[in-house]
Amino acid sequence: MSFYLRKYPVAPALRPYVKFYYILEGSAIWLDNHPQGSLDLVFGLDGGLKFHSETHQTGVLSRIAIVAQQERAFKIEFTPQTKIFGINFKPEGFYKILRLPLSEMINLSWDVNGLLPKSFLEFHEQIYTSHSEVELIRRVEDFLMREFFRVNAQLEPVDKLINHLRQVNGNLRVGEMADKMFVSRRTLHRLFVDRFGISPKAYTRVIRFQSAVRSFYQHSYLGLSAALHNSGYYDQNHFIKDFKQFTGKTPSAFLGDERSLSDFFLKE
Repeated sequence: MSFYLRKYPVAPALRPYVKFYYILEGSAIWLDNHPQGSLDLVFGLDGGLKFHSETHQTGVLSRIAIVAQQERAFKIEFTPQTKIFGINFKPEGFYKILRLPLSEMINLSWDVNGLLPKSFLEFHEQIYTSHSEVELIRRVEDFLMREFFRVNAQLEPVDKLINHLRQVNGNLRVGEMADKMFVSRRTLHRLFVDRFGISPKAYTRVIRFQSAVRSFYQHSYLGLSAALHNSGYYDQNHFIKDFKQFTGKTPSAFLGDERSLSDFFLKE
């Protein structure tokens, strides 16, 4: 199996909005992935990608694509000699600078060249002229700083709520979230789907699942039961149900899978 993964940290000023940057290279391979609770803006540098899920299959995405919020396992197919650069956005950060119809993109991956501001298309062209990865990241950070400044990005109450959900590993009921926002459950649902591309209930499930897998990676010697307890799962059957939906595998098969991107995306 031949693929290359590299992750890059984000400047402090951008951390409220962006999780990390990455480069993936592969040739004629398939990789498994699962819901991350984030949104990716992917810039093609060479070759192309296809995304496959139970309900959706793309053509070859070779320029700029969005990997929207996912609620089920999906696969990424690399065409020969593929290289991409990706920006992994926190949901609240993606909405600030790209107010796209995320409610229509759940469980999808889209070629978005025709939907993006001109500045993003020009930035894609600049990537090709970067002579090193250091220069590439510098250009990315300069570009994102300008874009967030352009929209006068500020964290709103719903942004602070979704950040709090990540801090508590998704262990907050929808009613409690609505109370914190002083809105009805229906209004909260609409806010999440429109701004973040996922319902509040689905987002909490994804975050809790991620917390359990991350805890296992970090403390595997304690076993899976301890990881479940630390993440707020008190019913193993509930966890197994989430696990199968999000990965399509049993825990033992998933955690030993070398073709999974989970390790790459979840580890700090």
